[in-house]
Amino acid sequence: MTTDKIFQIARIIIYALLVFYFALSTFNSFSQGVAINTNGNAADNSAMLDVSATNQGMLIPRMATANRPASPATGLIIYNTDCNELQYYNGTTWTSVINTSSLVAPTTTAGSGATATQITANWTVSTGATHYHLDVSTSNSFANFVTGFNNQDVSIVTSCNITGLTCGTTLYYRVRAENTCSTSGNSKTITYASSACWICGTSQLTDSRDNKTYNTVLIGSQCWMAQNINVGAYVVSNNTGISHTDMHNETPISVIEKYCYGNIEANCGTYGGLYDWAEMVQYLNGATNTTLWSPVPSGNIQGICPAGWHIPTDAEWCVLENTVEAGTDASCNTTDWRGTTTGNKLKTTGNGTAPLWASPSAGTNSSGFTALPSGCRNAGGTFGDVGSYGNWWTANAEDAIYTWQRYLHQNFSTINRNVQNKVIGFSLRCVKD
Repeated sequence: MTTDKIFQIARIIIYALLVFYFALSTFNSFSQGVAINTNGNAADNSAMLDVSATNQGMLIPRMATANRPASPATGLIIYNTDCNELQYYNGTTWTSVINTSSLVAPTTTAGSGATATQITANWTVSTGATHYHLDVSTSNSFANFVTGFNNQDVSIVTSCNITGLTCGTTLYYRVRAENTCSTSGNSKTITYASSACWICGTSQLTDSRDNKTYNTVLIGSQCWMAQNINVGAYVVSNNTGISHTDMHNETPISVIEKYCYGNIEANCGTYGGLYDWAEMVQYLNGATNTTLWSPVPSGNIQGICPAGWHIPTDAEWCVLENTVEAGTDASCNTTDWRGTTTGNKLKTTGNGTAPLWASPSAGTNSSGFTALPSGCRNAGGTFGDVGSYGNWWTANAEDAIYTWQRYLHQNFSTINRNVQNKVIGFSLRCVKD
């Protein structure tokens, strides 16, 4: 029994000595640093850890991007198996040691699509990127950001609409490329602005359908076109006496059609187009020049007006008239000639030959409405009254045949409210929604 215990103790001592010897031969710790080698050399004086071998390497901890420590110490080194590279944590982000997978920053290009409340930022593809981060600021130092665009991940697109902007604002944008392994530096900063603020009476209306522009005027709280609308394809009016045979016999088609006074297309450029009522409302809810719409529409009626504008109602014309001259028709229930000088305040100044009003018109245009004597296309297909009359439709049908309208005359300083046959071709002024 005693002999066995002595033998076991001796065996443990021998084993411990062997382990100690092996440790001394491979791991040498000195006051100046730690050396790991097979020759027993001390660590170099400049090294805290000195690893030496002639046929072996050192394995850094290997892991996928998703397995990297959540709160690493600054300077921590790993081998990223997704990116096949050494990475270190610089205190803010993981960075490639030798930049083998670094992304090149995208090339930002000029902005586009500016409106009063939106721009589009653009850039080119960065090879290897899986998504991009976009910054948009009102400061060229990016001291503040447009809401939602501070390091905004915009996926793998190469353009992005920035909405909800303030008109007339200068903006700055830059982009970074990113993938699992790397984030590029910032791109070049692009400067681009949202469109100038649109101000009724100062700004023009541009009709996006044909790029024609119209002056505008603010009268009270209403914003009106200060010119008659001139939109659509010119069609020749016959004078056979057959009502409405020219605009496809009241059959709605995709093209807006207009008459030009005297079958002279240039007159549309001067006075605007002439439209029968059904064409003007674009046959809404089955409306024609001989039938009522069903159901009667509610809200604004755009008709042939540009987007954001509509055909004025009889009531909106009354608001205009009472703003230009208080008491013109306070209850909007008087027909024929109304007001005292309401008409003159709407007419252009001067009189004489076309396009002026014929004498003795005494227009002052103090309202800025700039009404011209555009005449009309009669029910029989002929034209008349240019220089003497200006006629404008409203959106309100009185019955299946007649609709409320307004007209001015060279001899009167007032304005007339009445109904006319829908087949007649009159002018149109649109009012802003």
